[in-house]
Amino acid sequence: MKFALRLTVITAAIGFALPAAGARITSHLTHYGAWQESDVALFQRFGLVALQSGTYSPPESEAQAIARVRANGTKVLLYISIGEDASTFNQAAPAHGDGRGPVHYDEKGLTTIYENKGIASYYLDEWNAKGMDADGVNKVPDGIPDRQGDWGACLVNAGDTAWQRVVLTEAARLMALGADGLFLDTPETADPWHGYGWTAPGMSDLIRRLRLAYPGKYLLLNRGLFFFDPDYPLQYGASPRKYVDGILFESFYTGSNYTTDQGGNGIWQPSPYFGSNKFISAPRLNAEMNRPDSRGAVFHLDYVADPARILQDHPDLFRTIQREAVVEQGWVPEVNDRLLGQAPTLFLDNPAQADRDPPKWRNTVSGSVDTNAPPPPRVGLLKAIPGNGKVTLRWDVAADQTWPVKYNVYYSKNAPLDFASSPHLEAVATEVGADYTDRAHEGADDGCPYQFTVTGLANNALYRFAVRAEDGTSGAAPASGRIGPGGGIEDTNGVVLMAIPRDSAAYPISIDGAFGDWGAITSITDPSGDGSGVDFTGLSATDDQNYLYLLLQYQGNADPAKTVLLFNSDRRGNTGDPAAVGGGFHGADYKWEAGNFYKYQDGDWAESPGTVVMEFSGNRLELRIAKRDLEAAGTGIDLLAASSDRHETLPDLGLTGFSYSFTHGNTERIVPREMAIPRAIRISNRGDGLSIGFPNPRGRAEIRIYGLDGKVLLDRPGLSGEEMTWSGSAERKAVVLIWVRAEGEAPFSRLWIP
Repeated sequence: MKFALRLTVITAAIGFALPAAGARITSHLTHYGAWQESDVALFQRFGLVALQSGTYSPPESEAQAIARVRANGTKVLLYISIGEDASTFNQAAPAHGDGRGPVHYDEKGLTTIYENKGIASYYLDEWNAKGMDADGVNKVPDGIPDRQGDWGACLVNAGDTAWQRVVLTEAARLMALGADGLFLDTPETADPWHGYGWTAPGMSDLIRRLRLAYPGKYLLLNRGLFFFDPDYPLQYGASPRKYVDGILFESFYTGSNYTTDQGGNGIWQPSPYFGSNKFISAPRLNAEMNRPDSRGAVFHLDYVADPARILQDHPDLFRTIQREAVVEQGWVPEVNDRLLGQAPTLFLDNPAQADRDPPKWRNTVSGSVDTNAPPPPRVGLLKAIPGNGKVTLRWDVAADQTWPVKYNVYYSKNAPLDFASSPHLEAVATEVGADYTDRAHEGADDGCPYQFTVTGLANNALYRFAVRAEDGTSGAAPASGRIGPGGGIEDTNGVVLMAIPRDSAAYPISIDGAFGDWGAITSITDPSGDGSGVDFTGLSATDDQNYLYLLLQYQGNADPAKTVLLFNSDRRGNTGDPAAVGGGFHGADYKWEAGNFYKYQDGDWAESPGTVVMEFSGNRLELRIAKRDLEAAGTGIDLLAASSDRHETLPDLGLTGFSYSFTHGNTERIVPREMAIPRAIRISNRGDGLSIGFPNPRGRAEIRIYGLDGKVLLDRPGLSGEEMTWSGSAERKAVVLIWVRAEGEAPFSRLWIP
C-alpha cells in the first residue's frame, strides 16, 4: 500500500525529552481479574503490576487499595485501550460522536473518507461484513465499523483528535486513582498487515500526547512490535520508542490459544510463531530498546493453561521459557493464563542463575525462522567507513541477561590493536546505522542497527578498530568473557577492521607510473618465488566516486602482457564465467588481459568498450577502470589477479580471490578491510555420489548445490561434521556449484566439473 497521510505527526515529535531513567524493574504481573485486600501483599512482591480499573472489591475503596500496593515501591499501572474502543467490547454499540464515521483510507486518493453513518469519526471501516481475507476481496467498506475478532470491540483510528480526547479523558480518570502510569493495550490496530497501517503515525502521536500529559509517569506498551522493525518503514518511522518506558512482548514462546498452539494433546510445544519471534522480532526489538534515546525495558508474557502447576506438570517448559526470555534476552518475565486472572510467582520463587556470561551477538537482518538452524550471529564490528579525520563504525546487536548492553570501541593507529593497552571509548552513544532502514542488504555486513563515528583522527594513517559488547552486571565473576571498562562482563571477540581516514580532495590516484600517491594504501601481499614467469608480490586497491584503482607489484619486472585481472561485479558465483581459477574463483563478469578489456556474455568472453588506463615501471603496474564499465553498482567487488597461463594467482595457495569494499560510493564511503578468505571445498566422485569435504571449525554448517540454471538441487542445513555425500544416482555427470557456509565463517563455494 502507498501511505502519505499524517507523516507530519512524526516530525512534530522530534526533539522530545526522554522520560527520566529509574531503577530497573525485575518482576511484573499483568492481572485483569478481580482482586481484594487479601491480594495486596501478593501484589507487593512484584516490581510492577498492571491492573484493570473497576476490578477491586469493594470498588469505592480502589484508590486506597492501589495506594497500599504502592506503599513498598511496587509500581501500579492501569489498563487503557488505545487502538480499540473498550466500551464496544462484546459487540456493544459504537458511540454516536459527531456522526461522521466510520472512516476508511482511499489508497488511490491518499486521503481518508468519512462515510457519515451516524457514528463517531474515529471508527474504522476497511472490510465488509464477511471480514478479512488473504486476497483482499472483502476489502470493501460497508458503513459498519470493523471489530476485533476475539473480543468484538470496534477498531479505531488513534490519530483522530476525537478519539485522542476520549483516551486522554479516560487516562485522567485512571491517574486520579493514584496509579504510577498506564498499561497501553491494543496498538496492534496499526499493524502493516490488515489494512489499517495508515493509522500508525496517529497511534504514535496519541502515545506522544499521553507522555506530554504525564511526563513523570510509567507508560508500558503491549506489543506493537512492528514499530521497532525497519522492514515496515511507515511504522518504524513513527516509532513511539522515545515516549514509553517499556514494551511487553506477549506470546513470545507460548500463545494464548492453547488448543492451536500446543496441539491439544497435552504435550507443550512452542507457539508456531516462536522462530519468527526469536530470530526476527526479538533482536530488532532489543536493538531499539537499548538505544540512547530509549530508557525502556522489555517485559515478557507467555501463556499456559494452569500456571500454578507448570513446575509440577511441565518443569521443562518453565525452564525453557526462563532460558529463552530471561537468560537469552534479558527480559522481565511473566507466565499467566489467557484471561490473566491469576498472580503466579514462578519467576520470583525460581529466579534464573546469576549472570556470569558476556553478551551474545545476534543477527537483525536474517529472515530465518528455523529453530533447528539458527541464523549465524554477526559478531563484532561489521563496517569501518573512513571520512575526513574520522571513521564511522557499524555493528549489529548483542543480547544479555542483564540490561543494558553497552558497546565499547577500541582502536589503534599504525599498530596492531591491543585490547589491554589501546585507546578505547566506553559505552559509546550510538546512532541508527545509515544502512539499517535500507533493507536491500547487498552484502552480509549491510543493515547495521548501530553506528558510531570516531573523530579527531589523523588523515592518511592506518587505524584498526574493534567493537565489544558489555552487559549491565557489576562485580560479577565472569565464567567467560572479561570485565569490561564499565565494570560489566564484556565479550572477547577479536574482529578487527582497518580504515584510513582521508580528505576526499586527496583522490584520485594519478596513473603516471610514479606510484608516489600509493604510499598510504593498504597492500595485500603474496609470497615471492611461487610463480613461474609472472610472480605477484602484492596488490593495492582504492577508488573514488567514479573509478577503481589497482596497483600490482611483481617479483621482477611488471609484465602487463602476461597479467590477467578477473572481476566478479555482482559477487555471485552462479553468474559470469563458470570456469574455476586459482582453486575456486569463478563467476567473473569482466576481465582485463594482456592490455584488453572483456565482458563475459552469452557463454563466452567478448571485447568490451570499457577503457582501462594503465602505466607500469620497474616492478609495479597501476591502472584505472571506470566503475560503470564494470557495472559495479553495489558496495564492492570481488577480484583476482592471475598470470596468463594461470600458474600464478594472487591470492594463491588454492584460495578463491578476495573482496574489495568501495571507499567512495555515491551515498557512503566504505574502506577495504580484512575478510575471511573463502576456503577450498574438497570434492571426489565415489560412483554413487559426490563426497564433499569442507572446513567446519565451529560445529554447524549448511550446504547448497545449484545447477547451472540457478535451481537449488539440494539445501542441507544443520550439518555438524566436515564431510557429506550427495547421493541418489550412480554417477554425477552434471556441472554444479557447491556452496558452503560454516558457522562463524564467510560463505565459500566451488564449481564441480566432472
